[in-house]
Amino acid sequence: MFLLVLAISGGFIIAALHAHAAFARRNDGIPTIPLYTNIISLLRGETRNDFYERNLKSHLQGSGVVRTWLAGHWSLLITQPELLVEIFKNEQIYSKAGFNIKTPGTVFGHLFGANIGDSHGHEWKLFRTYMKPGLQDKPADYQALCDISNRFIDVLLSEHNALTHGGPLTCDETARKWAIDVVGSHFFNNDFQALTNAKANIVKLWKSVLESGHTPFRSTFPTTESFDWMFPSRCNAHQAVRDFHNYLAEVSEHQVTESDTQLDVPKQRCVSEGLIIGYLDGKLSKRQLCCNLTATFINGHENILALTKSAMWVLGRRPELQAALRKEALDTNARTKAELHSMPLLASVVFETGRLYPPLSQLANRLTLEATLLGGRYPIAKGQWVGWNSYGVHTSTSVWGPDALEFKPERWGSDVEAIDKMFRRCQNSCTYITWNAHARKCMGISFALLQCKMVLCEMVKRVLWTVDPSYKYTMKHGSVLSPQNVPMIFTEITKGGF
Repeated sequence: MFLLVLAISGGFIIAALHAHAAFARRNDGIPTIPLYTNIISLLRGETRNDFYERNLKSHLQGSGVVRTWLAGHWSLLITQPELLVEIFKNEQIYSKAGFNIKTPGTVFGHLFGANIGDSHGHEWKLFRTYMKPGLQDKPADYQALCDISNRFIDVLLSEHNALTHGGPLTCDETARKWAIDVVGSHFFNNDFQALTNAKANIVKLWKSVLESGHTPFRSTFPTTESFDWMFPSRCNAHQAVRDFHNYLAEVSEHQVTESDTQLDVPKQRCVSEGLIIGYLDGKLSKRQLCCNLTATFINGHENILALTKSAMWVLGRRPELQAALRKEALDTNARTKAELHSMPLLASVVFETGRLYPPLSQLANRLTLEATLLGGRYPIAKGQWVGWNSYGVHTSTSVWGPDALEFKPERWGSDVEAIDKMFRRCQNSCTYITWNAHARKCMGISFALLQCKMVLCEMVKRVLWTVDPSYKYTMKHGSVLSPQNVPMIFTEITKGGF
């Protein structure tokens, strides 16, 4: 059986290599990265950023577009802002499309399905009807979210104090539980108890999905998942997805009564309630319900988790910056959303973190619906997958200057008005594409920024932390970009000082 799978996989790779040779013979001006570089990268255990630095950077800095192998398809990656603006503004040509279309039958295709982030046309408008009120219109419960942030800090201090001799603590799992509780409170109107209950169902079920065997090799060659039926252990991966889908649907269904379905458009509903209303009203299928609940959960907590971990990493290595932020936080003593957003240094630190450590570093989720000429010079065939590398955009010296690789919050401005203006300008020009796709930009962006600001503000008021100097910088595998398992030393700040 193993030899059969190996032979079929080998044949698939040979076919992909043949396709590469055909692309290389094209005279379309687009550099093509050989497939064998992906295989070498897998053998080396490289991350997406490693692959970018080694194979993509030199080509993208020249042409702004490159052809490379991503998730089983030859895809175009774009980093030139002008080309990105053209793509994002022309969805009738560059349509959104997700794993359910790119890799149907895979665990990721099953997990994400058709959801608001990757859908197009009528389907997207339908999802938006029931989700936009909870993603954009619902006011955040500032005090409730602040309480969750402080609960996170309490757990961190407790875990650190329990260590022998007060050694360094890696807080990845605790931070994930915090992010899950935040998403549960705001988007699901539910206490998932990730931080307070060691046996929380949501943590157990999500861990089963994460451990279902989605390796870098499977991400690169997802067709290999077609043979999962031959291996009983792999069937468990799809069962883990079904269990997770069912759990999110069950915890959401009890929040809505039959009379709620009479609402034309749910007003100030949390996301899960809006989706349940659409399902009970017969407008959404059970699968559409589950996949949108899942996308909300994953995108919601992964974004704020990655951004916050990266900010903690930066501040843990920059004591002078952490001290300045602490002074601003103590002087402001923010108790409302408006007061939190009035802090210029906090805003610039968060935006600069999103620039150098964009939570989603690379994505190819656009599919051309017709042949076109990108930028008036690159012929693109119908059915071509197109995407972007945000790290490449954000670290381009032609866009951000010779200090593009330096963490400099001051580049954003000295007051909140100037900082926000620069943020909007950079988003519109696609020189800053974290959460950005013009009309299809992330609807939860305001909440992600609010939550990252909130937890950092609370942390600097209560804790001083430093990164263990022996730590060797490593990044997480996959598209989500953030430092991994950073050991930190935490010191609680008492009222009288340290």
